[in-house]
Amino acid sequence: MQAPLLTTMMTALHHLASHSHQAMDAATLVSNSQSGVKSDYANQSASNGVSLTGSGSDPIMVQLESREAALVALGNLAGMLAGEHVSKPTQGNKLLQYLPKSQLLEEPGVAEQFLATASRLLEFAVGSGNHGAPDALHQGAVDGLWPFAEGTFITQLLSNGGSSATAVAEVASFYHLLLAGLPQFSGAAQQSNSILNALAFGCKIQQSLWRWCAMTMGLPLEAPREATRGWDVATLRAGMQGLDPDHAPKLGLFCRLYAHTLLVLDDNDFYERQDMFTLAQQRGIATALNALVFRTYCPASSGEALI
Repeated sequence: MQAPLLTTMMTALHHLASHSHQAMDAATLVSNSQSGVKSDYANQSASNGVSLTGSGSDPIMVQLESREAALVALGNLAGMLAGEHVSKPTQGNKLLQYLPKSQLLEEPGVAEQFLATASRLLEFAVGSGNHGAPDALHQGAVDGLWPFAEGTFITQLLSNGGSSATAVAEVASFYHLLLAGLPQFSGAAQQSNSILNALAFGCKIQQSLWRWCAMTMGLPLEAPREATRGWDVATLRAGMQGLDPDHAPKLGLFCRLYAHTLLVLDDNDFYERQDMFTLAQQRGIATALNALVFRTYCPASSGEALI
């Protein structure tokens, strides 16, 4: 699929997910000459609760019929952007499968539009309400999210999703919602673990996210040895209640990834190689999180001096 057609389709779905329970006339977004959007997308989604109707010069109508359908749309969009796995031989005549870089995601504006659309679809999919018993559509919708568990895919979203700080924030917000919402769908545990592994070890979002938290929230990017005990952080004096609602999901995702990482790193990785974070950065993280927990339960009074 060509990038302009994909971008137009994402705009349509973005609008639709923002106006739930409505069918959207996409004629104002998709010209008659671009009816290929319907044929490319409907082949994958028409039987999955995402309806695109219209032919010839008729307007293209897009409709989401359920939360599972929104998840299907999300997975199909991601799959079209990501492409397919390829195999290459390794020693011992084994084949290694990997996901190459997507040319579509390198097109200007595509990654940004995808992040905006994906966020809307995900908000629609994990909105309030209980989900029924899992069925073929349900499981297929979860399985279709495989691109989000690929380090290559995440790296391209970070590289092409706008300015560095904006991309980190947008990707982090999306993945925070994705990991929080997946438990609503039965059979999603394996997908959640794969996504966590890709975020923690398949890309550099964890390091970029800590830098974002430090620069945006006023947390210590690094800390000296003397900060191992008793150093308070001014911006965390009110604990969790004092966090900006827009900042909390980013810090929450970082904490989840950091906890996942610590389960895997050994002493050599942590103290000697320092591949993930330097020891100075580890002290900064420990200082900030310690202050956050302490001040959540013991908020500083207005006249209390910082240590």
